Amino acid sequence: RSEPGILFIDNARRMDNLHYLDGCTMHSTNPCAEIFGNTGKVIYNDKEYLLGDVCNLGSVNITKFYDVKTKEFKTNELLDAVDILIRSLDNVIDVSNYPLPIHENAAKLKRKIGVGMLGVGSLMMMMNLRYGGNECVVFFDDLLDKVMNKMYQTSALMAKELEPFALYDKKLLDGGYVKNNNVLSTKTIDMIKKHGLRHSALCAIAPNGTLGIVAGNVSGGLEPVFANEFSRWNRVEGKNVGFKYPNVHKGEWFETDYFKEQKIAGESILISKDKKYRIDKNSGLCEQIVIRDYGYKIAKENGFKETLGAMELSVDEHLAVLGVFASRIDQSSSKTINLPSNISFEDFKKLYGEIHSLGIKGCTTY
Repeated sequence: RSEPGILFIDNARRMDNLHYLDGCTMHSTNPCAEIFGNTGKVIYNDKEYLLGDVCNLGSVNITKFYDVKTKEFKTNELLDAVDILIRSLDNVIDVSNYPLPIHENAAKLKRKIGVGMLGVGSLMMMMNLRYGGNECVVFFDDLLDKVMNKMYQTSALMAKELEPFALYDKKLLDGGYVKNNNVLSTKTIDMIKKHGLRHSALCAIAPNGTLGIVAGNVSGGLEPVFANEFSRWNRVEGKNVGFKYPNVHKGEWFETDYFKEQKIAGESILISKDKKYRIDKNSGLCEQIVIRDYGYKIAKENGFKETLGAMELSVDEHLAVLGVFASRIDQSSSKTINLPSNISFEDFKKLYGEIHSLGIKGCTTY
């Protein structure tokens, strides 16, 4: 995990659907800690396999399912999108190339995927709800119940259509997320009992920084909006900009009347006199532009007032959203809780106790 962060492996293992595998347990996470690695040795068809783990992630932009004019969140359309994404990520397992056998074995024997969400913070601004407030928590509590039941029902139906994941055993029902979480309905559990599961795990909330930009500048993962507006260097290499500049990808590097060389963090950069453009040896020509968060832009257009960002929210508001996601999903969420710089050690220590008591598997604080 990113530091200073913490991982509560007991909370993670309690929700592990692969709890029944001897010699293959949770030891670590991927870098952003939304996926827990079940690594070790397993016996399958009388043959021993050494398993690593993989990240097979995809996210749904939930801002696209809210109609600001009618104030309607289109839950059924979201559930349809979740169904499609599960089937897509399942196909990824079979068409991918893997660096080592331990990764291919892990992917194909466990069929673990990570369906996530992005745009949570942006959506709250669009709905004029305070991130971490009671209405926000109630909304996601209800939504995530529906989403998780949809995921597990889809996986059960895919197990019927295709087959359960190779290491599936009915012992799965005796522990882990399926047994220890109160989210899955009787209908969902009955479907699992009847058909098994196509996937050993289904939901993970990744940071989605780059995806958030690609999706129209929405907030990443379940995080609040970090900045309502900010400056960003956008690559414009190769475009007709009306002035001469070096093509760094052809090995050119020279100053002009418009560009002068500077050292920034030990790196040579060409900066335009008006500070609107810069050239570095990796990205080439970049233009500085000011962009707005998608949800903030809509909130401003509609005169909404609930537009507080990450640094303006309280610790309890950050924790409230992480808590509701942690209590619903089967894997984990990448989440940073922003703390005041003058927080006391006792309050800091108390926060980690609260994180553990809520069943949260991991968290980063800054």
